[in-house]
Amino acid sequence: MKAILKDIYSYDIDEKLEDYTPLIADNFGFNIRLIVGEKDLGGEESIDIFLCTPLWLQDNYSKSDIIIGRSYIIVFEFNYKRILSRLKNIIENITGDDWEEIGIKLSQLGLWEFEDYQDCSQ
Repeated sequence: MKAILKDIYSYDIDEKLEDYTPLIADNFGFNIRLIVGEKDLGGEESIDIFLCTPLWLQDNYSKSDIIIGRSYIIVFEFNYKRILSRLKNIIENITGDDWEEIGIKLSQLGLWEFEDYQDCSQ
C-alpha cells in the first residue's frame, strides 16, 4: 500500500493556504491538517501539524522551555509550494503492508487521527 496527500488546509486561517500571506513574513505559527489516503483504495484520514518559524518559537517560549519537535514543521518563510512539495514527498514515500502500518509511519510526522485508537466494541 502507498499513501498519498489528498489535501492540506488550516482551520486557523480563513483563506486557502495557497492564497495566504502571513502578517509578519518570518514570524508566524498555525495548525495545518493533512488529509492522507491510500493510493488505490481511496478513503482518507487526517494528520495535524503545527507550522511555525524559529522567531515564532522564540516569541512564544522562554529560554528555559524544552520543546519536543514532534508534530512541528519549522520553516523560515511561508512558501506554500515548497511546503506542499516537501510534505507530498514525505507522505508519498510512505508504504506499508496495511493502512495501520502506514498510519503508524504517518504519526511520526504529526498527530494521526486514529493514533492510540482502541476498539471498544469488543
